[in-house]
Amino acid sequence: MVYNQRRFRLDGSGVAPDGGGEDTSIPLRVRVGWNINQYISLQFLGGVVLGGQLELDNSNGNRLNRQDYNPAPYIGVRLLGGF
Repeated sequence: MVYNQRRFRLDGSGVAPDGGGEDTSIPLRVRVGWNINQYISLQFLGGVVLGGQLELDNSNGNRLNRQDYNPAPYIGVRLLGGF
């Protein structure tokens, strides 16, 4: 199990110009891969994000809002290659 914490900067417009945000969550995932050859692999992944929370800060770092969000399923495909 992994705990994700992502902080990001907002642009100069919107509800919190030049502010910041943070997304924290606990993703549960399954990944299945296939090595097509020694240089290329294909991966399929899916799961659900639990315990999600978004926070919004203004440009001075003061908290404007904190919001929990419901579990969210996700799926994805990843193609990896090298040379």
